[in-house]
Amino acid sequence: MVKRFPLKDLALKSIGPNKKVFDIASALKKIEDIRDAHIRERLKEFLGTNPTESDWNNFCKNLSLTKKTDGKPHRVRRVSLNQGDPKEFRDLAKDGTHGGNYRKGGKSHKGQLLYYDAQGKPKVRPVYVFESIPKVTSELTASSPSIRIIGFFRSGDRVQLTKDVPHPKTPLPKGRYTVATIRADNQIQLRSPTSMDYPLMHLSKLLEAGFSIDPDDSR
Repeated sequence: MVKRFPLKDLALKSIGPNKKVFDIASALKKIEDIRDAHIRERLKEFLGTNPTESDWNNFCKNLSLTKKTDGKPHRVRRVSLNQGDPKEFRDLAKDGTHGGNYRKGGKSHKGQLLYYDAQGKPKVRPVYVFESIPKVTSELTASSPSIRIIGFFRSGDRVQLTKDVPHPKTPLPKGRYTVATIRADNQIQLRSPTSMDYPLMHLSKLLEAGFSIDPDDSR
């Protein structure tokens, strides 16, 4: 199994509820699971200089790789990590031809498709690892002409709010955030640039505040 992980968060170690600290040892451990050997070696080389948190953040901000598809440098915002044996997903084809018969396990998925249903209410539809994002999108829009797709989101995506979101204890000011959690019950948790996790909020409140993918975020 593979997980997409924010590059900068590799060096953050959890020390309690909503509390994280910069920790080189934690980063070095996570780096071993990075699938791209070139990125893995560049990170290990840099961390070997015993950088400060500020040094690390600047390094992550400027790290880029040249893609073979267009020959242009692209900023590295997230990395793919190996997550061990995919026990929830097994080939169940009885004839041994690997015909693609899989079962869904736990909450493992590629991400979430956000959309407005036929009644105009925002909904969350997880897209599981054995599903196609375009196919799920087509099935949703074909089920009713009133359905509108908001977009496809994953944990770790950078998003923005164009308006403040009121909350009795921890209001969200407009600005840029990272998606920490998107739940099937339409609750979303955002993380600030300083790694503060805000309380879960309903998708509808965030949409009213202009919730969308950060236009500067490169997927």
